[in-house]
Amino acid sequence: MAVMDEFKEQRQSLKDKSLKDKFRYFLDYYKWFVIIGIIAAALIFTLVKDIVTAKDNAFYGVLVNAFATSEEDSKTFLDGYSEYAGIDQSKFQVILDTSMRMTETGDQSTMNTTQLLMVYTAAQDLDVLSMDPTNFKRYANNGYLMDLSTCLTPEQMTKYKDYLYYVDQAVIDSVDETRLVNDETYVVNYPDPSKPEDMERPVPVGINLKASSKFNQTYLYLDDSAYIGILSNTKNLDNALKFFDYIFED
Repeated sequence: MAVMDEFKEQRQSLKDKSLKDKFRYFLDYYKWFVIIGIIAAALIFTLVKDIVTAKDNAFYGVLVNAFATSEEDSKTFLDGYSEYAGIDQSKFQVILDTSMRMTETGDQSTMNTTQLLMVYTAAQDLDVLSMDPTNFKRYANNGYLMDLSTCLTPEQMTKYKDYLYYVDQAVIDSVDETRLVNDETYVVNYPDPSKPEDMERPVPVGINLKASSKFNQTYLYLDDSAYIGILSNTKNLDNALKFFDYIFED
């Protein structure tokens, strides 16, 4: 029997059926089409809603290996910063990401964080970066961070002089990248970041977070030490600088 003939026959047989029987027939033959349709419609609605309501980032910082004292404290901290910086959170996002982890053993979490930081940096989505000293050293000496002397005032540079993290640009420029990757015996001797007087071309790229009691009341590092810097290609420099003003204000 042709499909259309079978369909006509089934429809004819339903004419004299009760409402209950018609409903049972509907469930037997069409329920999965309805369920799949509802799911598809829900997914499309969610996708469209996310696209329409998505907010641009006014500020995005990553605190590698840090922990917030609580979600409530973190929200209060970010709300305070948003108010200080004049950011309307109904229109823009303000984010401090504490989900990333890096270890000296180079485990899976380290690989994931490394990849994410590369992607965020390439996309110019990252504004500030904070890390423990070991990891900060690696990023500071690989050109990720801005020369703070180009964006902080002379008064600020004087204020933070005992907390600044320096790299020697002369040493960075002399590094043989190919040998660094392929020769295990090749070691680069980076100078003490707290002693610019021992450097040929000292460049300040970070500030020790010990200088910020406000930050340390909300965010913690296990080794009780970390530095923060501004990404060299940030799109939100003004807000990054306001973040520095906010956490380091007296």
